[in-house]
Amino acid sequence: MPDVPNLDPPAVLPADDARHEPGPEEWWNESWYADVADMGGAYGAWLRFGLYPNRSQTWFHLVVARPGQPVVIFDDLEAPLATGDAQSLTTDTWACEISAEEPLERWRVEASATGRAHAELVGVYRGEPGEPTPVEIDLTWRSQGDPYHYGVSPRYEISAHVTGTIRVGDDVIEVDAPGQRDHSWAVRDWWAFRWCWSSGALDDGSRFHLSDIRIPKMPMGFGYRIDPGGDQTFASHITATEALDAEGFPTTGRLELEPGGPVVDVEPLAFSPLLFVADDGRVSRFPRALCRYTTPDGRSGTGWTEWNQPQEKP
Repeated sequence: MPDVPNLDPPAVLPADDARHEPGPEEWWNESWYADVADMGGAYGAWLRFGLYPNRSQTWFHLVVARPGQPVVIFDDLEAPLATGDAQSLTTDTWACEISAEEPLERWRVEASATGRAHAELVGVYRGEPGEPTPVEIDLTWRSQGDPYHYGVSPRYEISAHVTGTIRVGDDVIEVDAPGQRDHSWAVRDWWAFRWCWSSGALDDGSRFHLSDIRIPKMPMGFGYRIDPGGDQTFASHITATEALDAEGFPTTGRLELEPGGPVVDVEPLAFSPLLFVADDGRVSRFPRALCRYTTPDGRSGTGWTEWNQPQEKP
């Protein structure tokens, strides 16, 4: 049960939604993550816009997952660095424009790309091309609850409600569902250690977020709960466990936040796996999943859980 190292996290300021001065490390990264999960579990989507200024790269991911249908994934890890103060970029293969219309309160993303539809999840890990499928989103995240700063690292999380549209091929999804977004600016080495990250919304109106950071000999956790009335409680301890199949895809899991819960059982509904390969050949598998969450007292909800899984060298 990892402890939370900072029980009195610093305040997040509206200016923090913008770009920051980069550090000197090769893998110093500034990224904006955002997701949405239908309360009925019919669909979920997420995106990541990540800047690596010391590698002159922008990383972009755009994913739509629907239970019983092929997951549609777009990823580009070699785009040029977005310049100036922009949180936006247009390339030959994708476009993304992020607008902090009201910093920390309202955040809009317009993005388009031709993704790859994968019916067989492990095919992503094998580098199979998938079926070309256009994806387009126009979504707005409106914050619910205060931003939560990790304290020991410059990163914050915000629960939100998401509206707008998602287009996948010929399908149009009208979105009106809970979501989450986060912003971080620090070193991000995908191959250094494992983690489990989650955010969810339950049908009584409560929200939760937790991260289990699995650094060898130095585990730590972060998280919060927002009650139906809007009161926000910071976690002091978190627990995240899961059972894995032969390919490393979680089949079940459990999340627990203290004090006061929630305790939720995790049922993955639709995966959106990614594979990260470092310049030196290190590999990390990343099975992010749209999930259903259930509590012992009968509440249920949905959200996203991700597991970072660095692989041992052969």
